[in-house]
Amino acid sequence: MREGCSMHRFDTFTDLRVNSGDRQGEITLWPSFTDIMTVVLMIFMLTMVVVIIKNTTLGRALLYSEGQRRQIQEALQAGEKDRAGLKIAMADLEEKLRQKQMAVLLREDEIKLLQQAVEGKTAQIAAFEGQTLELKNKIDALQAGVDAARAGAAESEQKAAELTRRYEARLAEMQAASESKLAVLSESKTREIEEYNRKVLSLLSRLREKEAAILTLAADQLHRQLGALREKWQDQLYVKVVIPEDSGLTYNEAWTFTKDILSRYDYYYRD
Repeated sequence: MREGCSMHRFDTFTDLRVNSGDRQGEITLWPSFTDIMTVVLMIFMLTMVVVIIKNTTLGRALLYSEGQRRQIQEALQAGEKDRAGLKIAMADLEEKLRQKQMAVLLREDEIKLLQQAVEGKTAQIAAFEGQTLELKNKIDALQAGVDAARAGAAESEQKAAELTRRYEARLAEMQAASESKLAVLSESKTREIEEYNRKVLSLLSRLREKEAAILTLAADQLHRQLGALREKWQDQLYVKVVIPEDSGLTYNEAWTFTKDILSRYDYYYRD
């Protein structure tokens, strides 16, 4: 029996027991308490080694994780700063965009105002051209009136010359008759003839002076005389207005006066 169990001896472990030499020859079937404790101790030590290795690995992993966490946190902080900078830049860009949009709106308003101004100026130019055409027509009409007045003045001069010639012929006849009668008339008759001749000469002189005289009239006197001439001559009255260069009137004043006189009394302009 002992020979059959000799194969189960624990020869692989070192015998740590006291007086192990005395028992070397003794064959045991079961491990002793010391062997068990040795195994437990070795297991504990192995476990401690494993735990220490795991703790070391875990510590290294934690340190690595902490470094990564720190890097990630720093990256997050940098990203936050970048995001804040981007927000500020975006706000600046939005403000610039609003300013550009406002500038565009102001430009559009200015363009509209300029277009309205151009349209107004175009309308003024068109109105001015119409007024210019109207004034040109009036000037042409005035020139026609001036030409007609000149023709009337020439005709009046011819009539005055004819009247003067008739008066002079009549005067010559009267003087010849007076001279022929001087011989036969008495002294009293001679005085009467001389008085008559004096009156005739005075009348002729007044007629000539009236024809060539320049009268100074007030406005109401001028309108009364022109009104009387208009009533007398009706559609045969032509009025010529001549403004002296040294009259002191402006162009507008002279034009207003001429237009008023012609529109009231001249036959051509009254129609």
